[in-house]
Amino acid sequence: MLKWRILDTDYMDGFANMAVDEAILQQNIEGKSPPTIRFYRWNPPTVTLGYFQDYEKEMLPQVCSDMGIQIVRRLTGGRAILHQHELTYSVVANEKEQQVSGSIIESYLKISKALVKGLKYYGVEVEMAARPSKEKTSAACFDAPSWYEIVWQGRKLVGSAQTRRQGYLLQHGSIPFRFELDLLFELLNIASFEVKERLKRNFIKKAVGLEEITGQTANYGKLSAALAQGFADVFGVELIWGELTPDEVDLAEHLRNTKYCQDSWNHQRNKG
Repeated sequence: MLKWRILDTDYMDGFANMAVDEAILQQNIEGKSPPTIRFYRWNPPTVTLGYFQDYEKEMLPQVCSDMGIQIVRRLTGGRAILHQHELTYSVVANEKEQQVSGSIIESYLKISKALVKGLKYYGVEVEMAARPSKEKTSAACFDAPSWYEIVWQGRKLVGSAQTRRQGYLLQHGSIPFRFELDLLFELLNIASFEVKERLKRNFIKKAVGLEEITGQTANYGKLSAALAQGFADVFGVELIWGELTPDEVDLAEHLRNTKYCQDSWNHQRNKG
Protein backbone atom coordinates (compact mmCIF):
# COMPACT_ATOMS: atom_id res chain seq x y z
CA MET A 1 0.00 0.00 0.00
CA LEU A 2 1.19 3.49 -0.87
CA LYS A 3 2.47 5.45 2.14
CA TRP A 4 1.78 9.12 2.78
CA ARG A 5 3.14 11.21 5.60
CA ILE A 6 0.79 12.86 8.10
CA LEU A 7 1.83 15.66 10.45
CA ASP A 8 0.30 17.52 13.37
CA THR A 9 2.30 20.68 13.94
CA ASP A 10 -0.25 22.05 16.45
CA TYR A 11 0.06 25.78 17.24
CA MET A 12 2.20 28.17 15.20
CA ASP A 13 1.80 31.82 14.34
CA GLY A 14 0.22 32.76 11.02
CA PHE A 15 3.47 33.63 9.28
CA ALA A 16 4.98 30.28 10.26
CA ASN A 17 1.91 28.27 9.24
CA MET A 18 1.93 29.69 5.72
CA ALA A 19 5.69 29.26 5.53
CA VAL A 20 5.45 25.59 6.53
CA ASP A 21 2.82 24.89 3.88
CA GLU A 22 5.05 26.42 1.22
CA ALA A 23 8.16 24.64 2.54
CA ILE A 24 6.42 21.26 2.30
CA LEU A 25 5.27 22.12 -1.23
CA GLN A 26 8.77 23.15 -2.31
CA GLN A 27 10.39 20.08 -0.79
CA ASN A 28 7.87 17.90 -2.63
CA ILE A 29 8.74 19.63 -5.89
CA GLU A 30 12.41 18.93 -5.24
CA GLY A 31 11.67 15.27 -4.48
CA LYS A 32 12.86 15.57 -0.89
CA SER A 33 9.52 15.07 0.89
CA PRO A 34 6.65 12.60 0.42
CA PRO A 35 2.98 13.42 -0.20
CA THR A 36 1.86 15.03 3.05
CA ILE A 37 -1.28 15.78 5.01
CA ARG A 38 -0.85 18.29 7.82
CA PHE A 39 -3.13 19.41 10.65
CA TYR A 40 -2.39 22.64 12.51
CA ARG A 41 -3.66 25.50 14.68
CA TRP A 42 -3.01 29.23 15.06
CA ASN A 43 -1.56 31.33 17.87
CA PRO A 44 -2.06 34.26 17.83
CA PRO A 45 -5.33 34.44 15.90
CA THR A 46 -4.57 35.30 12.29
CA VAL A 47 -6.42 36.65 9.28
CA THR A 48 -5.23 35.07 6.05
CA LEU A 49 -5.88 37.03 2.89
CA GLY A 50 -6.47 35.32 -0.44
CA TYR A 51 -3.57 35.74 -2.85
CA PHE A 52 -5.46 38.22 -5.02
CA GLN A 53 -7.06 40.32 -2.27
CA ASP A 54 -6.14 43.95 -1.67
CA TYR A 55 -4.72 44.33 1.85
CA GLU A 56 -5.70 47.97 2.33
CA LYS A 57 -9.11 47.57 0.71
CA GLU A 58 -10.16 44.49 2.69
CA MET A 59 -8.64 44.95 6.15
CA LEU A 60 -8.27 47.39 9.03
CA PRO A 61 -4.60 46.72 9.89
CA GLN A 62 -4.44 49.03 12.91
CA VAL A 63 -7.45 47.33 14.50
CA CYS A 64 -5.82 43.95 13.90
CA SER A 65 -2.56 45.17 15.42
CA ASP A 66 -4.32 46.63 18.45
CA MET A 67 -6.04 43.28 19.05
CA GLY A 68 -2.87 41.22 18.59
CA ILE A 69 -4.10 39.60 15.39
CA GLN A 70 -1.70 38.87 12.55
CA ILE A 71 -2.50 39.37 8.87
CA VAL A 72 -0.75 37.19 6.29
CA ARG A 73 -1.31 36.61 2.59
CA ARG A 74 -1.82 33.01 1.46
CA LEU A 75 -0.39 31.36 -1.63
CA THR A 76 -3.95 30.35 -2.46
CA GLY A 77 -6.88 32.42 -3.66
CA GLY A 78 -10.24 33.05 -2.05
CA ARG A 79 -11.31 35.49 0.60
CA ALA A 80 -10.21 36.52 4.07
CA ILE A 81 -10.46 34.00 6.91
CA LEU A 82 -10.00 34.63 10.64
CA HIS A 83 -8.22 31.56 11.99
CA GLN A 84 -8.86 31.21 15.68
CA HIS A 85 -10.93 28.31 17.03
CA GLU A 86 -10.42 25.64 14.40
CA LEU A 87 -8.47 22.78 12.89
CA THR A 88 -6.72 23.60 9.63
CA TYR A 89 -5.63 20.92 7.19
CA SER A 90 -3.28 21.00 4.22
CA VAL A 91 -2.59 18.46 1.49
CA VAL A 92 0.56 18.54 -0.64
CA ALA A 93 1.18 16.04 -3.43
CA ASN A 94 2.14 15.57 -7.05
CA GLU A 95 -0.96 16.47 -9.06
CA LYS A 96 -0.60 13.13 -10.92
CA GLU A 97 -1.09 11.11 -7.73
CA GLN A 98 -4.42 9.36 -8.24
CA GLN A 99 -5.64 10.52 -4.83
CA VAL A 100 -5.65 14.15 -6.03
CA SER A 101 -5.34 13.86 -9.81
CA GLY A 102 -7.38 15.74 -12.39
CA SER A 103 -8.52 19.31 -12.71
CA ILE A 104 -8.76 21.63 -9.72
CA ILE A 105 -12.46 20.79 -9.39
CA GLU A 106 -11.75 17.05 -9.65
CA SER A 107 -9.04 17.20 -7.00
CA TYR A 108 -11.31 19.29 -4.75
CA LEU A 109 -13.89 16.53 -5.06
CA LYS A 110 -11.41 13.81 -4.06
CA ILE A 111 -10.14 15.75 -1.04
CA SER A 112 -13.67 16.73 -0.04
CA LYS A 113 -14.75 13.08 -0.05
CA ALA A 114 -11.95 12.32 2.44
CA LEU A 115 -13.00 15.23 4.66
CA VAL A 116 -16.64 14.17 4.55
CA LYS A 117 -15.64 10.63 5.60
CA GLY A 118 -13.47 12.00 8.41
CA LEU A 119 -16.22 14.25 9.69
CA LYS A 120 -18.57 11.26 9.67
CA TYR A 121 -16.10 9.41 11.91
CA TYR A 122 -16.22 12.46 14.18
CA GLY A 123 -20.00 12.14 14.29
CA VAL A 124 -21.02 14.92 11.90
CA GLU A 125 -23.04 14.18 8.76
CA VAL A 126 -22.22 16.71 6.04
CA GLU A 127 -22.46 16.94 2.26
CA MET A 128 -20.66 18.65 -0.61
CA ALA A 129 -22.00 21.85 -2.15
CA ALA A 130 -23.37 21.09 -5.60
CA ARG A 131 -22.66 24.43 -7.25
CA PRO A 132 -21.05 27.79 -6.50
CA SER A 133 -23.11 30.55 -4.98
CA LYS A 134 -23.68 33.63 -7.16
CA GLU A 135 -25.06 35.78 -4.38
CA LYS A 136 -23.21 38.92 -3.33
CA THR A 137 -21.06 38.22 -0.31
CA SER A 138 -18.56 39.94 1.94
CA ALA A 139 -14.78 39.68 1.96
CA ALA A 140 -15.05 36.85 4.50
CA CYS A 141 -14.58 33.33 3.17
CA PHE A 142 -17.26 31.36 4.95
CA ASP A 143 -20.34 33.19 3.67
CA ALA A 144 -20.49 31.39 0.31
CA PRO A 145 -19.98 27.74 -0.64
CA SER A 146 -18.15 26.93 -3.87
CA TRP A 147 -17.62 23.71 -5.81
CA TYR A 148 -17.22 20.65 -3.58
CA GLU A 149 -16.84 22.56 -0.36
CA ILE A 150 -18.51 20.97 2.62
CA VAL A 151 -21.83 22.14 4.03
CA TRP A 152 -24.19 21.14 6.83
CA GLN A 153 -27.85 21.79 6.14
CA GLY A 154 -26.77 24.20 3.41
CA ARG A 155 -24.37 26.15 5.63
CA LYS A 156 -20.66 26.09 4.91
CA LEU A 157 -18.49 24.17 7.39
CA VAL A 158 -15.16 23.78 5.57
CA GLY A 159 -13.51 26.53 3.52
CA SER A 160 -10.70 25.37 1.23
CA ALA A 161 -8.38 26.85 -1.39
CA GLN A 162 -5.82 25.36 -3.75
CA THR A 163 -2.76 26.40 -5.72
CA ARG A 164 -0.43 24.50 -8.05
CA ARG A 165 3.26 24.89 -8.75
CA GLN A 166 5.46 22.89 -11.11
CA GLY A 167 3.07 19.94 -11.24
CA TYR A 168 2.38 19.82 -7.48
CA LEU A 169 -0.65 21.01 -5.57
CA LEU A 170 -1.20 22.57 -2.19
CA GLN A 171 -4.72 22.64 -0.82
CA HIS A 172 -5.49 23.89 2.63
CA GLY A 173 -8.72 24.52 4.45
CA SER A 174 -10.28 25.58 7.71
CA ILE A 175 -12.72 23.60 9.88
CA PRO A 176 -14.03 26.12 12.44
CA PHE A 177 -15.14 25.07 15.89
CA ARG A 178 -17.00 28.35 16.41
CA PHE A 179 -16.96 31.90 15.09
CA GLU A 180 -16.44 35.17 16.89
CA LEU A 181 -18.44 37.21 14.42
CA ASP A 182 -18.20 40.54 16.19
CA LEU A 183 -14.43 40.23 16.17
CA LEU A 184 -14.25 39.10 12.54
CA PHE A 185 -16.32 41.99 11.27
CA GLU A 186 -14.38 44.48 13.41
CA LEU A 187 -11.30 43.58 11.36
CA LEU A 188 -12.81 43.92 7.89
CA ASN A 189 -12.87 47.26 6.12
CA ILE A 190 -16.62 47.62 5.61
CA ALA A 191 -18.16 50.95 4.66
CA SER A 192 -20.87 51.44 7.27
CA PHE A 193 -22.42 49.99 10.40
CA GLU A 194 -25.59 49.10 8.52
CA VAL A 195 -23.71 47.22 5.82
CA LYS A 196 -21.61 45.45 8.44
CA GLU A 197 -24.69 44.31 10.37
CA ARG A 198 -26.40 43.08 7.21
CA LEU A 199 -23.34 41.10 6.17
CA LYS A 200 -23.05 39.67 9.67
CA ARG A 201 -26.64 38.42 9.55
CA ASN A 202 -25.98 36.95 6.12
CA PHE A 203 -22.84 35.21 7.40
CA ILE A 204 -24.73 33.56 10.27
CA LYS A 205 -27.22 32.09 7.80
CA LYS A 206 -24.53 30.70 5.51
CA ALA A 207 -21.74 29.48 7.81
CA VAL A 208 -21.60 27.05 10.71
CA GLY A 209 -19.03 25.75 13.19
CA LEU A 210 -18.66 22.25 14.60
CA GLU A 211 -19.84 23.22 18.06
CA GLU A 212 -23.16 24.53 16.78
CA ILE A 213 -23.70 21.26 14.91
CA THR A 214 -22.78 18.93 17.76
CA GLY A 215 -23.80 21.03 20.76
CA GLN A 216 -20.47 20.05 22.35
CA THR A 217 -17.04 21.59 22.78
CA ALA A 218 -14.90 20.60 19.81
CA ASN A 219 -12.09 18.13 20.46
CA TYR A 220 -9.04 18.85 18.29
CA GLY A 221 -7.36 15.51 18.99
CA LYS A 222 -10.48 13.49 18.26
CA LEU A 223 -11.14 15.48 15.08
CA SER A 224 -7.58 15.10 13.75
CA ALA A 225 -7.72 11.34 14.35
CA ALA A 226 -11.12 11.10 12.61
CA LEU A 227 -9.93 13.12 9.61
CA ALA A 228 -6.77 11.00 9.36
CA GLN A 229 -8.93 7.88 9.17
CA GLY A 230 -11.10 9.52 6.52
CA PHE A 231 -8.09 10.37 4.37
CA ALA A 232 -6.64 6.86 4.79
CA ASP A 233 -9.92 5.22 3.78
CA VAL A 234 -10.78 7.41 0.80
CA PHE A 235 -7.23 7.81 -0.53
CA GLY A 236 -6.42 4.13 0.01
CA VAL A 237 -3.05 4.94 1.56
CA GLU A 238 -1.21 4.09 4.74
CA LEU A 239 -0.66 7.27 6.73
CA ILE A 240 2.62 7.41 8.62
CA TRP A 241 2.73 9.98 11.43
CA GLY A 242 5.93 11.95 11.15
CA GLU A 243 7.62 15.30 11.67
CA LEU A 244 8.91 18.09 9.51
CA THR A 245 12.33 17.30 8.07
CA PRO A 246 15.31 19.50 9.02
CA ASP A 247 15.28 20.94 5.47
CA GLU A 248 11.58 21.81 5.80
CA VAL A 249 12.17 23.45 9.17
CA ASP A 250 15.05 25.52 7.80
CA LEU A 251 13.16 26.53 4.66
CA ALA A 252 10.02 27.39 6.63
CA GLU A 253 12.00 29.61 8.99
CA HIS A 254 13.60 31.35 6.02
CA LEU A 255 10.23 31.86 4.29
CA ARG A 256 8.62 33.11 7.47
CA ASN A 257 11.27 35.73 8.10
CA THR A 258 11.98 36.88 4.53
CA LYS A 259 8.51 36.56 2.97
CA TYR A 260 5.43 35.96 5.08
CA CYS A 261 6.04 38.53 7.80
CA GLN A 262 7.15 41.18 5.29
CA ASP A 263 4.97 44.02 4.00
CA SER A 264 6.42 43.42 0.53
CA TRP A 265 4.49 40.12 0.43
CA ASN A 266 1.42 40.97 2.46
CA HIS A 267 0.71 44.38 0.88
CA GLN A 268 1.39 43.48 -2.73
CA ARG A 269 -1.41 43.77 -5.27
CA ASN A 270 -1.74 40.61 -7.32
CA LYS A 271 -3.83 40.52 -10.47
CA GLY A 272 -6.37 37.75 -10.84
